[in-house]
Amino acid sequence: MPNHNDDPAANHRPSPERAAASGLQVQTVMGAAEQPAVAKKAGTVQVLVHNIGHHDLWLLRGSPKPMPVEILFSRMQEDSARVLRLVEERGLQPDLTAAIPGVYGYGRAQRASSSAEEDVGFVLSLLPAALATWPESSGPDHVVMTYSCPQARDEAKAGTREVALLLRRYVNSRLPATTVHLIEGLASSPFQLDAVTPYIRDRVVPCLERLQRAAMPGGFEVILSANTGTPPMVQGLASALARFRATAMYIPSAKAPPSLRTPLKVEHQSWASLTQAPVTDVAQVTDPVVQLCANELRAYAQAYAAAFAQSGPDADSDLQAFWLRKSLKPVLAVLVVRDEAGALAAFRGCNLEPSMPTGSLCAERSAIAQALATRPSLKRSQILAAGVLGMPNPKGDATPFLEPCGVCHEWLSKIAEVNNEFRVVLFQDRRCERVSVRWL
Repeated sequence: MPNHNDDPAANHRPSPERAAASGLQVQTVMGAAEQPAVAKKAGTVQVLVHNIGHHDLWLLRGSPKPMPVEILFSRMQEDSARVLRLVEERGLQPDLTAAIPGVYGYGRAQRASSSAEEDVGFVLSLLPAALATWPESSGPDHVVMTYSCPQARDEAKAGTREVALLLRRYVNSRLPATTVHLIEGLASSPFQLDAVTPYIRDRVVPCLERLQRAAMPGGFEVILSANTGTPPMVQGLASALARFRATAMYIPSAKAPPSLRTPLKVEHQSWASLTQAPVTDVAQVTDPVVQLCANELRAYAQAYAAAFAQSGPDADSDLQAFWLRKSLKPVLAVLVVRDEAGALAAFRGCNLEPSMPTGSLCAERSAIAQALATRPSLKRSQILAAGVLGMPNPKGDATPFLEPCGVCHEWLSKIAEVNNEFRVVLFQDRRCERVSVRWL
């Protein structure tokens, strides 16, 4: 991002002298975000979902005499539309390219209640602060903006829509390579859960699903910034995006007036850390399903490790040379099922990654296929658990408590939706002595 002196919008920033003369003092709006930059992963499509609300826009209003600027909470029906008119009609150029996680504009606008004009400045704080956590001059591949303005509402009073247009303009200017998706279509009040639910289900989630399909076979990461907005919207987004394992982006002071000198603090919590189940010694677990997972995977791992060790580059074996040639990272799984008589049984599966255009087969789905191949009449309600174990690669590296990938998570979720007993059992290593149980 350009420096202050190189910024083409610098001519539109009020100097301290001009601001004082007009009764408006605008100082540097926030510093760099405290949170370290978001890691930009090669081959992974990143999507930031930002919910727009009142706290995205703050007004800066001066007084007839030079004095520190007053920061006011925006009245969405009047102020945001007035700011948009200020930007669009009067040629005001907001500071869209400054290397700070806040953006402000300045100019004169007509008062809402009369024909008189007044000095007006504004701050867009939340989305710029969120984007500032990415490495400099980069950002997410997509920004999906949700907002709580009913579609049938008078557009002149659609406050959050004006803020959405300002934020879209900001993203387009700062990050030309980022695609902005503005999700419209809320039928009625954002304070009614029965109105918000179809908006999220029929508008927001399908948009993310399309982006996820387009990202395949690469990675797909969703980051949720829902720091303002109505409770039904925030709760609905958090629940719906759990299927995408969305990282939570949290701004503790999002609803407080932004400081003109103090950086906004942005925190991140991964989906795994938010849903992390406690790690327990298998010896202390009394659940027979978890015990069967541990015993079966321990025996399976011992036999598989011996075969894997004998399948090196010079061996007469296809295990490493063909079936795992894409990653050389073996994964084992067992599917625990219960028959009509109540007896438990386990079916094994392993990942196959031959690096072919048709894709790979994960261990969890391999175990499901083995179970259905053996018992075609098996019901989802009879499937009790999927145990997963990441095995060491040829260098001896392994991922403890390896979780199912997104595709496998979808498969397993379809089991869990008809069976509240179903769980995913993750193990630390091939000894299967430490376990973490997840409920979908």
